[in-house]
Amino acid sequence: MIIFGEVFNLTQLVQANIQSPLCQPLINNAGKDISHFFNPKTKEPLTRIDTGTGKQVYYCPNGRFLHIPSQDPLSQDEPHADIPWWRDRNYVIGKLSERVRRLRIINMLTHQ
Repeated sequence: MIIFGEVFNLTQLVQANIQSPLCQPLINNAGKDISHFFNPKTKEPLTRIDTGTGKQVYYCPNGRFLHIPSQDPLSQDEPHADIPWWRDRNYVIGKLSERVRRLRIINMLTHQ
């Protein structure tokens, strides 16, 4: 997936946590730009003020995903990471091009 022009490969992360329902929003958005899930200034997931509690909570338009803390303080069985995947540079595999580049692919066996 893409966040602010950087391409992330989350295959290993999803495979390691496939039993968690928190993987589903990531799977549903595979190959897509999800920059709208994040604050452009902080590069952190979007937040909002919960009208019921008055506290700042994460806002996930397509559902809570991996490494977003639960709003339930009693929840202990969720996947946890010291560095959330969106900050972990090991998942970044490249950057998007700003312009289209033409490619010519030739099959070296048939020269087509």
